[in-house]
Amino acid sequence: FSTLCSTALPLHSPALCLHGNCWDVTHQHKTICAFAGTNIELRCNYTYPSNQTITDTIWSKSGVKYLDNDRIEYRGKKENDCTLRITDLRESDSGYYTFSLETQGVPKYSDPFGVNLSVTNLQVEVTPPVANEGDLVIISCMTSCPNFSDLLLYKNNVSATGKSKTMILDAVSSKDAGRYFCVVRGFEDFPSLAATLVVRYGPKNTSVSVSGEIDEGSLVTLTCSSDANPPVKSYTWYMRNGTEVSVLQTGAGRDKYIIPNVSLGDKTQYYCRAENKMGAQNSTALDLNTGVFFPVSVLASGILMFVMGLRSMGLRVVVGDGG
Repeated sequence: FSTLCSTALPLHSPALCLHGNCWDVTHQHKTICAFAGTNIELRCNYTYPSNQTITDTIWSKSGVKYLDNDRIEYRGKKENDCTLRITDLRESDSGYYTFSLETQGVPKYSDPFGVNLSVTNLQVEVTPPVANEGDLVIISCMTSCPNFSDLLLYKNNVSATGKSKTMILDAVSSKDAGRYFCVVRGFEDFPSLAATLVVRYGPKNTSVSVSGEIDEGSLVTLTCSSDANPPVKSYTWYMRNGTEVSVLQTGAGRDKYIIPNVSLGDKTQYYCRAENKMGAQNSTALDLNTGVFFPVSVLASGILMFVMGLRSMGLRVVVGDGG
């Protein structure tokens, strides 16, 4: 039976004694702090004179009788055991619990101390929750239970820090984006609610792909692809012939360019540029004659700066430079 709690030494309530006969209650814990969803036992024992008969035992929360239900079980059927078991804890279970007993012919003995139960949730905090690539981000597990330091931070169901409850990302990257949550070691079945880290970054891995056969006079569709957050806002298509560079089309949603009549005799090359508010990136340039992609570096104005080199890779797309 699993429990999570902060404890104190066993606490004896003042005994009630009449003519040498005494009644008293002993609690194992004075205060308990537990996480929502876990199970807990308010363990206690009571004594009463051997010549008396127990007529009633009562658990109360904040002065109101606490009745058995599908989550609450009183284990007092066992002699001298007044343990109360609560499963699937909820924050509404928080309160001050006391135990009372009655014996034949004697007024009810009420426990004056009782147990203070606090039910809380684990929390994970991402600061800031939305960051630009390269920013500082801090992700932390938090709880109001003071004695729980063995907290673990998880990302997408995988331990993110090993043994730490805090992650400091000095320069956050797109790979750090995801859902984070916390657990207490040994109680991984009771995770916190997840918090999401969103990382914004400019276009990456910008590339051109070809659909259709590259034959003389054929129709070919070029597609510009890029990984970006927020998504690519606009695409620009360029045609390069020798040292001349021309803009073919530009605008939102213009990720495709159609060449209706391929001419394999010229030296024309095609490439695209993807852009969002975080930045921009060029693809490599495609030579339709050879199916070879050439790395290029282009200023924001679209003027050719230099050709970085030739690398024959068939029709496989090669990632362009960061320009």
